[in-house]
Amino acid sequence: MNQNHTTIHDFFSAWGRAQRHLPSNHQVLKSQILSKFSSGKVSEIYVSTRPWLSWTFAGLVVITFLITFPYASRVIPTGFPMQIMEDKIGSEYYPSIPNESEIPISDTREFLKMDYHASIRTRRVSELTERVQTIVRGYGGRVDSSSSSSSWGAISFVVPVNRFDAFRSELKDIIRARFLTENIQTENLLPQKQSVEEEQKQAAATLAQFRSDQGVLNNNHRRTIASIQSRKDAITLELTALRAEITNDPVRKAKIAAREQELINEQKILEANLAAENATYQKKFDAFTAQIRGTEDTLKDIQKEDQRILDTVATVRGTISFQWISIWGIIGLYIPAYMIIIFFLIAALVSYGVHRSRVRLVLP
Repeated sequence: MNQNHTTIHDFFSAWGRAQRHLPSNHQVLKSQILSKFSSGKVSEIYVSTRPWLSWTFAGLVVITFLITFPYASRVIPTGFPMQIMEDKIGSEYYPSIPNESEIPISDTREFLKMDYHASIRTRRVSELTERVQTIVRGYGGRVDSSSSSSSWGAISFVVPVNRFDAFRSELKDIIRARFLTENIQTENLLPQKQSVEEEQKQAAATLAQFRSDQGVLNNNHRRTIASIQSRKDAITLELTALRAEITNDPVRKAKIAAREQELINEQKILEANLAAENATYQKKFDAFTAQIRGTEDTLKDIQKEDQRILDTVATVRGTISFQWISIWGIIGLYIPAYMIIIFFLIAALVSYGVHRSRVRLVLP
């Protein structure tokens, strides 16, 4: 079989070589072709086909821009209250500048108020909104408000500060870092705490002064009353003695009557003084009582404010917004849109350059 194959192969090879020959007028044809080249009448034109590949890449540039631009402009800014979040879509968000106050450097206490704002991009808005609410409650937190749809969602919540780190860790476990944007703001409420403590100190001092003044008023009133009462008792004794004295001497009787009238007049004056003292005392006492009660109420309000500060630093208030993300948006998180556009633009230019470089010779 190998021998036959070799024989047939050799046979056809020999036949092929025998059939190769030039036409009889090949020299004439050769001369005519060379004369055309030498005469400079050969024309060079570009390929007449259209640059479909270049147009395709150019179309991808336009499509990429139209898809990514609206997506970039609809990012929900974090940190806005829920009631105005819808109105703020597309606007710029600038974090607030931390408050600076003159705090004595010797006071190193920290009463940190913490606000947490996050933006999550997901393709399962409603499902993830419910799941995050469950996580908040699982860490002893409270959901104050929530809303969700197929495209947008938001929740407002509070969690204990001592469980906030664990809450963030679990949130990062279920959401990849590229899809989660966080904004944490902290403020030391030491100035407010110092102000409350100063007000509390002043209120306590005022309350102590009012009580002390009321005590002085009571002591002075008691002494005045005791003095008046002592004099009244002495007059009563003297009147009793004068009225008990029996005499037939007209001169003595006249002196007794005159003295008795003096004592009666003095007794009336003492009664008037006693009434005036009681009225003045009662008026001042009521004024001190009202001031004491008002100061006590002020002190209670200050204590409530102090407790409010302590409750504020014991919790973290937060808001989380959820935004539906498209496939192009996911790609944009890993590859910036401008890089994709540049790539397609370069590809369009290169393919167009390659297309223009293709030429052919046309003989007249």
